Amino acid sequence: ASCITKNMSKQTKRSRWQAIVDDSLLKTNQVTQAAIYGLDGTRWASTSDLQVTPEQIHKIVACITGEDSSMRKNGIKLGTQHYIFLRSECLRSIYGRKGTDSGVCIIKTVKGLVIGTYELGIQPMNCSSVIEKLADYLIQHGT
Repeated sequence: ASCITKNMSKQTKRSRWQAIVDDSLLKTNQVTQAAIYGLDGTRWASTSDLQVTPEQIHKIVACITGEDSSMRKNGIKLGTQHYIFLRSECLRSIYGRKGTDSGVCIIKTVKGLVIGTYELGIQPMNCSSVIEKLADYLIQHGT
């Protein structure tokens, strides 16, 4: 019975994170793709078309924390998508661009990363604002 309870607990937690991605990010219509990953590379929730590998998450965390600067030169890789590195805020975030009308915003929280992409028709600052707002909320609550 405890094994079933643990599995249900994990599933419920995952469903809650997915609801946050769906309701707090995608429903704003300012984010095209979204994901929340643990700092260890574990996927908490995401849109089906944004699957990031644990190795990619580790590189992103290392860039944000200042442990690895190679992303500045080589760009940001999310799944199969590649973004030009635009800027970072030490210990907090990185931002990237792909072409002229799409990009990514990634914010580090206490325990994870909130990732959002935007495409044509969405202003970069609008996407960033939505991602940053959720990240700030999670930081305030220790997540």
